[in-house]
Amino acid sequence: MDVSIYRLRHRDILALCVIALVLLGVLMVQSAAMNVTGQVKWQWTERGTRHAMFALVALFTFIILLSTLGALVPYVICSLAAVLGRPGTVSAGVAPGPAASAVALAALAYSILAVIGAGGQVLALGTLAFVAGLPVFYWSRRQRLAPSMHA
Repeated sequence: MDVSIYRLRHRDILALCVIALVLLGVLMVQSAAMNVTGQVKWQWTERGTRHAMFALVALFTFIILLSTLGALVPYVICSLAAVLGRPGTVSAGVAPGPAASAVALAALAYSILAVIGAGGQVLALGTLAFVAGLPVFYWSRRQRLAPSMHA
């Protein structure tokens, strides 16, 4: 099979689907915000433009909160591991002291408060996205570790 520059990858198709869904959302918001004027044509109104801007700001805020949650999960895990570390162990050639434990505890508290601050809906959807991604992760890992059938 000839490799082409026009070949779409899965992530390209997903990006196009997301863009199409956003445009469909803008169209739906505009349609819902239109006033009945008696004219047959479809037109942009000032109210519809305001609603579309509010919808895009809400979408942007949700995406930022979801990505922040995704970045905070490793912080929570690492700071929890540092807090619960076994006493007397040596990490990177340095024995942990009370200052390191205090920093780890402060990092854990900050991370948990930031996760709680993201909100219940973002936390629920982030957990759902994580669980939904697990089969894809294990499938791709199995594909990568499987011996090549073309050799």
